[in-house]
Amino acid sequence: MGEFNWPDDDFWEFSLSVYGEKGVAPACLELQTRHGVDVNLLLYMAWAGARGHRLNADELAAAEDAVQRWHREIVVPLRILRSELKTDTKGAPVGLSEHIRSGIKSAELDAERAEQLMLAAVIERLSNPGGEDAAAGLTNMRAYLSRFGGKLNEADEAGIALLAGAAALKTAS
Repeated sequence: MGEFNWPDDDFWEFSLSVYGEKGVAPACLELQTRHGVDVNLLLYMAWAGARGHRLNADELAAAEDAVQRWHREIVVPLRILRSELKTDTKGAPVGLSEHIRSGIKSAELDAERAEQLMLAAVIERLSNPGGEDAAAGLTNMRAYLSRFGGKLNEADEAGIALLAGAAALKTAS
């Protein structure tokens, strides 16, 4: 089986750049842990906002619908298995377990990238053309997080503000 040639994808490049900014990864993972969010969808909300798209309820639902099954049935099980193997070899020798875990980590990253390709296709169908809208990413992320119920605490607000700020900087450069 040969190596897959991933298509060029602005969303993937954006996500790698933004996620690598100081404090963004821990903020995203905390929101994932606290609220059960899909980090790819959170990044999509920031990306759409950085491109000037303020998503309406139907557009937000379309993004969720586009990846919900993939995320639930592929990404999450890979993440769970990778996490379990970090602390429990399931009876396999440590070296073998770590080798398998490394392969699962690679598969998980590929699954995340595939999910992002699905989301990138959604933005092409947005009804509003985008443009200058500095607060759009924050608005999109708040709308997405509101779907999980519960109140955003100070750390949540700081996390999405950090993500929105990093997204705006990456889009401007």
